[in-house]
Amino acid sequence: MSFRAGVGEPHQEIQKRIKALFERVKDAAYGDVFDPSDTIKLDAGSLAYVVGELQNYCIMEADRDAIGDAFEVFIGPALRGSEGQSTSTW
Repeated sequence: MSFRAGVGEPHQEIQKRIKALFERVKDAAYGDVFDPSDTIKLDAGSLAYVVGELQNYCIMEADRDAIGDAFEVFIGPALRGSEGQSTSTW
């Protein structure tokens, strides 16, 4: 398991592993999601915290559409048009 934060594991080790994992994911099959220049900008402590919180969930086995739900949460009502979609030009 690569996406994890071990108890007592140094934050810099977690950061190194997660950044390497992110690079593999970008290169592997998600060119339509990630731009090659995308990076993780969180400091080691913040990244370790986020990984520690998220590692308890498995979105691959979720009954709901995790990507759609995330879009709805993060895009916010301010950026949605009258049909519920984004009106900004990314």
